[in-house]
Amino acid sequence: MTTASSQSITAQSINCQSCAAPLELPKNFKGSTRCQYCDAENFIKGMDSKNAEIAAKENINSGIPFTLTPAMLHLKLVEEFYGQPFTPIDIFEKIEVSERRFFVPAYVFYCNAAAPFTYEAGNVRERADRTKYIEYTQMSSSVTTTATLLAPGNKESLADLGIIHYYFYNPANPHTPLPAISFESLSASLVDIEELDLPNDAIMLDYNIPSVVAFNEYTKPQIEAHLVRSAENTLHGMEYRNLKMGGSNIQKDKEVRILIGVYQLSFEYEGKSYSYNITGDGSNSWYTVEDDFPYDDQRDKAYGEKKQAIEKLPKGTGWLTFGIVMTILASPFTLGLLLLLLIPLFKARKKKMVAYRERYNILKNDFDQFDSQWTDAVARFKAEKKGLRGVYRDAVTGDESAF
Repeated sequence: MTTASSQSITAQSINCQSCAAPLELPKNFKGSTRCQYCDAENFIKGMDSKNAEIAAKENINSGIPFTLTPAMLHLKLVEEFYGQPFTPIDIFEKIEVSERRFFVPAYVFYCNAAAPFTYEAGNVRERADRTKYIEYTQMSSSVTTTATLLAPGNKESLADLGIIHYYFYNPANPHTPLPAISFESLSASLVDIEELDLPNDAIMLDYNIPSVVAFNEYTKPQIEAHLVRSAENTLHGMEYRNLKMGGSNIQKDKEVRILIGVYQLSFEYEGKSYSYNITGDGSNSWYTVEDDFPYDDQRDKAYGEKKQAIEKLPKGTGWLTFGIVMTILASPFTLGLLLLLLIPLFKARKKKMVAYRERYNILKNDFDQFDSQWTDAVARFKAEKKGLRGVYRDAVTGDESAF
C-alpha cells in the first residue's frame, strides 16, 4: 500500500548538498544522512519521520512491517466472512470498510526457569484375597524450561485492539492460556529497525507498561503455567494425585523491544461497529472483541429448526420391526398365523413409508434451499468482483486475487 508518507524516495530525487551525488535515504530517515561519496552530512527538512524518532528514543530493536497489498487485506476480511456459517447474507452490500495502521510496542523476554514439584505416585498392589488396590507414595522431582515470550508494552493495545487475546498471555487464566502467538511464529517476519519502514500515517503507540510490570504480570505467570504443564507431561501415563508445584526460579536472560505492525479494518453493520485486525505480515488476524463478528442469529435459529424437523420426522416402522422379530422367534405352529397378521402390517408400513418419504422430500428441499442462500450469496459476490465498499474498492475491483 502506497501513501504520501510512505512513498519510496529514489536516489535521483535527493542529491548531496556538497558533491551533488545522489543520496539514498534509509526507511527510518530521521532528517539527516551522510553522503556515501564525500561523507558530508546532509540535513533535509520536511522529510523526517516522527515515528522513527520515537523508535530511536524507545530503543526499539526490530519490528513486523506492513507488507500486505489492498487485495490481500480485502481477501483476509472476506475470507473471515466466508468462514462463518451465519454471517448476514447482505453483508457484502451493506458495509463500508476503513483502515488504520498501528505500530504496537511489545517486549520480547528470553527466559529460563526451573521448579520442584511433589506428587503421590500410585502403584497397584494385591491383597491376600488377590483383590487389587492402589497404594500412593510421596514422590518429588523437578522441571526446567526455556522460552522466548512476548509481553505487551502498551495498555491501550490490550483494550482497543484486543491484542491480549492473541499475542500476549492472559494473567487471569494462568493455567488455561488463551490462543497465543509465540515469538517464534513472529520472528520470521521481524526486520531490523534500520530496515523497518515507519510511515508517519501509522499510529505509533508508546511504551506505557514498564518492563518490570510486563515481565511480572504477563511473562512470569505464563512460564509458571508452562512449568505446571511440563510437570504434568513428565507424569503422563502414570497413576498419580496431588501434584503440587514448589517455588519457581525464573531468570530473564535478555530483553528486546519490538514493534508489531497491525492493520485495523473497521466497518459497521446494522448500527454496530466492528474492528478486524491483521498483523502486518498477514500471519494472524482477530476481532478486537473476542468472538464478536456480524452474526445472523435468526438464520441460525431457522437453520436449527429446519434441521430438527427433518431429524424428528417419524418413520412409523416400529410395529413392523416387532412383527419381524416375533416371526423369527415363533415356532412353526404359529408361523403361518403370524405371517397372516404381518400382511396388514406390511401394507400399513408401505403406506407410512410413502408418506414419510413425501414429507421428508418436502422438508429436505426446503432445508437445502435455505442452506444454499449463503453459498449463493458468496458465489455472486465472488463472480461480480466488485469488492467491499470503502477504502479497498477501487484497488481490488476486478482483481480475482482479492476474492
